[in-house]
Order: sequence, then C-alpha cells, then structure tokens
Amino acid sequence: MTKSIHGRNIHFNGLRYFFEVAAAGSFRGAADRLHIAASAINRQVQILEDELGCPLFERGRGRGGVTLTAAGHILLEDVRAAMDAVEHGCNEIAALHGLRRGHVEIGINEGFASAFFPLFLAQFNKLHPEITFEVMVGGSRVLIDWLANNEVELVLAFNPPLRVGIEVLKRIDVETKLMVHKSHPLATKRTVTLADLAGCNMVMPSSDLIAHRYLHEMLAARKIKVRSVLVSNSHIFMQRAAAENLGVRVTSSHPVQDMDFGPDVVFRPLRGSAISQEHLIFCKKAGRELSPASKVLAKQLAVALELGTAPRRRVSHGRLDN
Repeated sequence: MTKSIHGRNIHFNGLRYFFEVAAAGSFRGAADRLHIAASAINRQVQILEDELGCPLFERGRGRGGVTLTAAGHILLEDVRAAMDAVEHGCNEIAALHGLRRGHVEIGINEGFASAFFPLFLAQFNKLHPEITFEVMVGGSRVLIDWLANNEVELVLAFNPPLRVGIEVLKRIDVETKLMVHKSHPLATKRTVTLADLAGCNMVMPSSDLIAHRYLHEMLAARKIKVRSVLVSNSHIFMQRAAAENLGVRVTSSHPVQDMDFGPDVVFRPLRGSAISQEHLIFCKKAGRELSPASKVLAKQLAVALELGTAPRRRVSHGRLDN
C-alpha cells in the first residue's frame, strides 16, 4: 500500500519493516520475527530511505546490529504512535464482538515468576482460553523502562522507581520480614530489630537491585555492620540460599510472593523506626489505552493482589511441587 504524503510516495510496508528493524536492533532479528528474508526487509527500508532522502540506520559490516540515525529516531516515534493507534483500533473492533481473544504483555519481578503469577495465568486462561501472554521478567528499574518504552502494557513490581507518565492501578503496603532458618538464634524471636542483625551472616541483594539501596540505607541509619556472605541479583537464588541457612535475608513479604519453603524456614517481622515502608505496585503507562484483554486481566489481577489469594506450591529441591 502506498500513500502520497507531501509529494512523497510512502510505502507502508517500508514503515512497518523499519519499525521491526528498530525494535529488533538488526535486519536479521526483524527477519526472524517476521519470517521474511532479511534482504527483502533491507530492500524495503532502502526504498523508504530513498523516498525520505536520508538514511534511517547506520549499517555496519556483516550480520551485526544497526543503530538509528537522528532522522531514524524522529521517524520511530511517529511510527510507534501510528502502530499503537492501529492496534487500538483493532482491539476496539474485537471488543465489539466480545472478548474472545487477545494478547497481554506484562512485566513482573522474578519473585512473582516462580509461584504466584504462573498459577494466576493458568486460572485466568481457564476463563479466557483464547488470550495469549508475553511475560517479561526483570528488576523494577528495568520494568519501568520497558513500560515507558511501550515494550509491555502492565508492570507488577516491588518499589519501582515511579516517574511522571506512570499510572498506578494498585498500590499495596507490604511488610518487611527476616527470612531465617529455624536453627538460627533469631528464629526464636517473635520480632526482629535492625540491631539484632549486627554481625549476622546475610544474603544481600546486588547493587543493581532496588532492594540493595533500601537495605543499605536502613542499616546505615542505625550504623549496623553485617557480614555479606552472599550477594546476588536473583531473588529466587537468595531465597534458596537463606532456606539452606547460608545466611539470613531481609525481604518484602506479601502473600502473592511468599512460597512455602517447608518447616525449616521461618519469617519474622522486622520492626523499627528506620524500617522503610515498601510497596507492591501494579501500574501502566499514563495515557495509553489498554487492550480489552489487558483491561480484563488488570481487573482480575488487582483483585487477586488486594485479597492476597495466591495459589500455593511448595518449593522442594529447587522445583515447585504440588
């Protein structure tokens, strides 16, 4: 399809292929995604560049990636907006016929990926079997970046760095607890203070996780020194390490994140004026209309988060068991 715009014959296939190459970072990546020869995509993009009178990509040698030129960045924003508008129109038409099918793109923290969210989606799928999902797992900072860049429609995360342009759909206060093996001396306490952690072997989050800043600020406020026996950027690995008594772990606690680690692991509330209030945040990009499928999922997920009705599975030997 071709349309004349200000005297130029713009081919919409070229615009679409340009968008896919920009998203994939290479012609080969776009070709794999579209199941079209990379040479065909390159040819259409070159036609578009000829029509516009300027290059849109800086091409390197071989099969490496490409980078957008200044003109490419300008065009990408408008093409992305147009693609969103077309998608919205198609979704609205589908909604007229009832919600039978659709696709949901959501980003979540790792802690939800191992227990709560797969089971939530399985239950949701029973009600809406034609809806498909793309679930991206990452740290809270990365998730918000994905949301801002329209790479996901929804985000579920602990303490994400909220910014202008992010709309909070559900905010839930969460309790800070200490995860500890039953044989540890702190397991005998009903509640734990920061002072109790002095000198303890601890499982600590790495600096690229938001939890790192929260924990270090709390310990520094009371001048508490601990021994970091393990540092990791994986919440699941830290949970398993604490369950094996490698060290104690400070963690956010909400029913939809908690897993049953068996009788050898206990959780104790962490109390004190220096304890930062943490939040479970479910959000979307402000101003972006959710697809009908995402609207339905968002409504049901918000209810599940409010009620804390996560189905449970027991963790055993590194796997999830019924």
